[in-house]
Amino acid sequence: MTGSELNSATTSFNYSSYSTYAIIFWGEGQASVIKLSSYTGCVSEADKNCITNTYTNLKGRDQDNDDWEICVSNYCY
Repeated sequence: MTGSELNSATTSFNYSSYSTYAIIFWGEGQASVIKLSSYTGCVSEADKNCITNTYTNLKGRDQDNDDWEICVSNYCY
């Protein structure tokens, strides 16, 4: 999701409007929100078509300041 989409979904202004986020849902009321540091090409709406970084993993950091690496290609390492 973009920060704008995430702010709208959470009715908050807690997320940077011009950033892209990955959200992993673990269970009822539990999710990791990962602010991506990798370029995605997503502007106002995030979907799989705007993720232009298909040759390397996406990188980011969650709300607990943990680093993440997310595979988006057909070959993950």
